[in-house]
Formats: sequence, structure tokens, C-alpha cells
Amino acid sequence: MPEPKSDWFDVLDQENRPVLTEREILRNLQAIVTDADKLPVHEVARNSIGVLSTENRKVWSSLRKALVRNRNNESCLEVVDNALFVVCLDDATPDNLAELCNNFLCGTYELNAGIQVGTCTNRWYDKLQIIVTADGAAGINFEHTGVDGHTVLRFAADVFTEGLMLLARSINPSAPTLFHAPLSPYAKSYKPPRSHRGHVSPPVQPTYLIDTAPKKLEWTLYPELRAGIRFAETRLSDLICQNDCQALEFKGYGKNFITSHGFSPDAFVQMAFQAAYYGLYGRIECTYEPAMTKAFLHGRTEAIRTVQPHSAEFVKTFFSDTTPAQKMNALRKACNGHVKLTKECSQGLGQDRHLYALYCLLQRERESANSEDRPLSPVSNCSSVSNGNNKAPLPAIFTDPGWSLLSTSILSTSNCGNPALRLFGFGPVAADGYGIGYIIKDDGLSV
Repeated sequence: MPEPKSDWFDVLDQENRPVLTEREILRNLQAIVTDADKLPVHEVARNSIGVLSTENRKVWSSLRKALVRNRNNESCLEVVDNALFVVCLDDATPDNLAELCNNFLCGTYELNAGIQVGTCTNRWYDKLQIIVTADGAAGINFEHTGVDGHTVLRFAADVFTEGLMLLARSINPSAPTLFHAPLSPYAKSYKPPRSHRGHVSPPVQPTYLIDTAPKKLEWTLYPELRAGIRFAETRLSDLICQNDCQALEFKGYGKNFITSHGFSPDAFVQMAFQAAYYGLYGRIECTYEPAMTKAFLHGRTEAIRTVQPHSAEFVKTFFSDTTPAQKMNALRKACNGHVKLTKECSQGLGQDRHLYALYCLLQRERESANSEDRPLSPVSNCSSVSNGNNKAPLPAIFTDPGWSLLSTSILSTSNCGNPALRLFGFGPVAADGYGIGYIIKDDGLSV
């Protein structure tokens, strides 16, 4: 999607076999870029339907219903929903690492004649997005509801590994590959195998439509949708301007140095974040880090609450006049406590997901009871009439100020990475908070 113009083409048959070679995919992408460059940027920006996916869920849900009222739009939306992923071909060339990360996170902000023409409108956030800038830098953007970071990390790692193997095969054609799917017999480049007598089988014709040529998604936009696009662009522009994205590639030391001193690398970095925040603001705030619970059926994550008595004691000790040995001892206790807590959460012994599930079930129960509590007839006794306030009271734990505090993560952090990634990150989950994605490398740290 170079700029907010949507094109699509088939790359797999119904048996998930590729119908295009790498060179043929490249030619399609080049044709899409050439065609996009001919379009006036302002006209394209006005029709950036993907920006609707940046809206909050209720608004986007309502606009999706408005979209599918039109049969043509319903067909276009079906193409997007069924796509493996979205490739965003940006015309931006970020000048530095922070700008590059910002482009991958939320896109660029650029107003031209009162119209948003930045790359922020060249997205579809319901899909896994592969974003490529004009100078060839590539990143992945995904919405967290459907997948966790380590799931996408596996995808990125396999693509990176296959890239290395591709280089190896250019030197040695017998080098292995991760991707073993044979070319579809319906592909134009498919060469039928010869029989033992040397005969070549005739080409196989598909029983269903396969169209590998790029095709445009031509949306039908009526006033309700045009207004939705305009309001979504305004909201998105405000959000981009309210947030600041920075990147750090620390080269001083990494996992090897940390482990050589007997510390857990993740716990060590978490305590560094605690100390840094306290050093800036003079207070300790609620912090979130996910723990993988994939050992369980349908397991995803549990919340590690980094702020514990031992971490608070370390932070206060670190900024006190105590000796370096005492500070080191406090750090070691805090790291050991964090390791223990992480293991408990990974084993399903955390409290966050359990309490939140109970809270959600209780809210559903109260909403259901309220919707069913209706007058039986116009002449019913007043005592049987619901005024909407007869919901069962919330348990004390959910009305306690501590619950609200626990549910607001000022520091939202996540450790996700391997050599396939240079950087990893995400936005804050609180208006006055930080989103900190980090990768602990052998001899460095990316944040």
C-alpha cells in the first residue's frame, strides 16, 4: 500500500502453495509503486480508508458496519480480512533511528494544505503489517489482541534466517531452506516434472480463480465514511503529537557481562528501569512486564509486577549515601526476588489475570442482570421496576484504590528479541506513562 492506496494480488493457491516466484512478486510491487507515484497525494490521502482502523474499537466497529452496507465495500473488506498480512510501502526516508522507530510504530505526521499526508495513514492496524521505507529499512507492526510478541518474533526470526540461507545458496546451491512449499502447479513459472520416458505433463488448470496481477481495492465512500476518515485522522494526529519515540542502542555491556556477575539479565535491566524512573521523578510507579504462560493450553501471558518490597528497597538504597557494597547487596536481593516472581507468573501463579478475569465476569453478570431487569407491565408495582441502579455491589477489592493503581501501568515494559531484530518497542498504555520494549544482546542493550 504505497501511500493510502490499496492493491492486492494472490500469492498462494488453495493448498497454500506459492503461485508466484520471488522475482514475480518483486515485479508486482514495482508496478504498484510506479502506479502510486502517478496519483495526487492529496486525493489519495482523502481516501485513506485504513486510518479507520486507528479508531477505538467501538467507533471502528460502527464504521465497519457502515462499510459493509455497500456490497462493493463488503467485498473489499473481505479481501483485507482474508489477507495473510499487509505490506506498507512508505515513501518516507527517516533521518535517524528514533524517526525510523516512530515510523514503524505510528507513522509520520505531515500536514499539507490542511490534509494529513504522512505515512500514518498508510496502515491497517487490524492486520500484521510489514512496513518498508523508501530506503529499504523494514519493520513489523502488529496489534496485540491476536498475537503476542514472541509469536511475531518467531516469524521475524524465520524470515531473517531464510535471508541468510538465501545468501548461502547464492554461493552454494545445495544450502538448505526453511521454506519447503513447492511451487504451485498453477503458477506460470511451474515446470512440470518429466516422466521416466521423458514426457512432460500438460499444464494443470485450476478449478478456482487465481489472479496474480495487482488489483486495486476501489472503496465506495459516502458522507458517513468520509467524516469517519476525517475524524480518525484528527484523532490519530493528536495521539502522534502527544507521544515521543526515542531509541537507544547501548554498547557498554550486555548479557555476557551481567551473567558473569551472577545476575539475571532481565531482572538487572528491570531494576535499571526502576532506578532510572525514580532518579527522574523521585517516586516509584506501577510497572508491568509480561511473563509467557505458553506451557498451558491457550496460555498467553501473566503480568509480572516489578515493583515489590525488595525492588523499592533497592531503589531507595541506590540513591542513598550507603556504601557500594550495600547497594550491590540490595540490587542482588531485588534481582533474585524478580527472578522468583517471574517463575511463579510463568507457572500460572500470578494474580493479575485471575483477578481481571473475575472482574470481567462480574461486569458481564451485572450488565446481563441490568438488561433483564425490566418492568413486567405498565401497571406493575413500582418495587419491581428497575431504575438501572440495582446492580449487585462490586466486591471491596475492586473498589479499593489499590485496584485502580494496579490497573494503571505507568511503566509498561517487555523483553522480546533475538539477533533477528535490531529494535523492539510499543507505545505507552497510560497518558503519563512509558512503553519500553528492550532486547538484551550478548554485548549490548537495545531500548
